[in-house]
Amino acid sequence: MEPVMAFPFAGTGVAGVFDPKALEDVYSTAIRNILMTLKGTVPYNPEFGSELRRFVFDLSDDIGKQLIQYYAFRDIQEQEPRLRVVALEANFDEDEYSVSFSVGFIAVADPEQRVRQANVGAIPLARRAA
Repeated sequence: MEPVMAFPFAGTGVAGVFDPKALEDVYSTAIRNILMTLKGTVPYNPEFGSELRRFVFDLSDDIGKQLIQYYAFRDIQEQEPRLRVVALEANFDEDEYSVSFSVGFIAVADPEQRVRQANVGAIPLARRAA
């Protein structure tokens, strides 16, 4: 599989932007775009994005945490046809009220079917009123 361009940009200048990136970086960016975009806000593609940032969660509640993982898994699996999610781990930051994900996936086009890891940084969630 040949490397492709994607965020995060490494290095400086033009080379940092246009140099090839690892597949993990490409899919991390795609997954982050899905989870950070509020579903219904992309013109001509109202199904793109996630409901994750629309709901109000209580991060001290185990059911709320499981719902966050469910919505993240569902949205990634439905909207990123280039990969198959095989694991999803969520790390909750109750102080910042955010969640970051570590997603294990297999690229559909990978003939070796290797499990790769995509790390998605902090995604802010809606707070419940005190």
